[in-house]
Amino acid sequence: MLKNIILTTGDPGKNIGGGKAKEDISRIFSDMGYISKNVPIYTSKVRKYLYIHTKMRKDIDLTNINRVVFQYPTSSVRMTREIINYISNSNAELVLFIHDISSLQEDGNTISEYEIGLLNLADKIIVHNDVMKKILEKNNISSKILVLGIFDYLTDFSPKSKEYDKTVCFAGNLFKSTFLQKLTLEKHKIDVYGPNKLDNYPECIDYKGQFSPEELPSHLNQSFGLIWDGDSIETCEGHYGEYMKFNNPHKTSLYITTGLPILIWREAAMAQFIVKNKLGVAIDSLVDLDETLDSITDDEYKIMRENVLKLSKDLKNGKYTKKILEELDEI
Repeated sequence: MLKNIILTTGDPGKNIGGGKAKEDISRIFSDMGYISKNVPIYTSKVRKYLYIHTKMRKDIDLTNINRVVFQYPTSSVRMTREIINYISNSNAELVLFIHDISSLQEDGNTISEYEIGLLNLADKIIVHNDVMKKILEKNNISSKILVLGIFDYLTDFSPKSKEYDKTVCFAGNLFKSTFLQKLTLEKHKIDVYGPNKLDNYPECIDYKGQFSPEELPSHLNQSFGLIWDGDSIETCEGHYGEYMKFNNPHKTSLYITTGLPILIWREAAMAQFIVKNKLGVAIDSLVDLDETLDSITDDEYKIMRENVLKLSKDLKNGKYTKKILEELDEI
């Protein structure tokens, strides 16, 4: 009988959402009957070379394998290429589960010819949203493309009851969130969590430390979770800011499973999902954040909170990943 594999690589980052996303997807696929395999990522060129040429084919044995779902990319460009080439030259179906499109993340607008070539080796690709699907199609990706919608977030955490108190939190890898250094809120503060804290935050920023993805939800008891990136408070700009037009930040799922409605840049790809499902507020700028928070009524907040709590149950049960798994078998 042919079997299926969910293939994941080790994430060298600490307390960063990307590792949690891959672990959850691997766990959900395993629960649905897939064989879970993990490939080590080496920083040493010698160890990397030896692994590729002596161990990779043993670790990823494709004998009697129908499908390999590979969580793309890895932190090693070479390892990513070697794994994709190996699987695409076998009889197994290759599915790329996209976490990031590396060249798009680095450039903010375009996908490199190199990465287009890699993606086109896949039989099927799972992307975050319709915007990401469209830019792949625009770049002549011929693989079949499926849309996830939102990342699941497996946790046993249960949010407590919450009244609207106009507080905001921001969680993420802080080295790229330089906009935080430019905030000038007069009436409210933002509680910040994550590794790679920057120096010289303004008084309106209260750094709370870093916690594992399992610990973090119990520390998030604010009214809103903020989704913003880049180096400006007027708009999301720069490579990281522009990338929000295409990706689904994993912190969205963290906030929702924690029971927090969302404040998100209006031009972000995820904003349409948030607004359509009444899960939060889309904003153009952080300059007027004081006024934005003051303008939201208790009744408006209550509706958003109720919708978030409903969706949180789906994310904690892996609904969106399970739905994609079913679609893989249908197309």
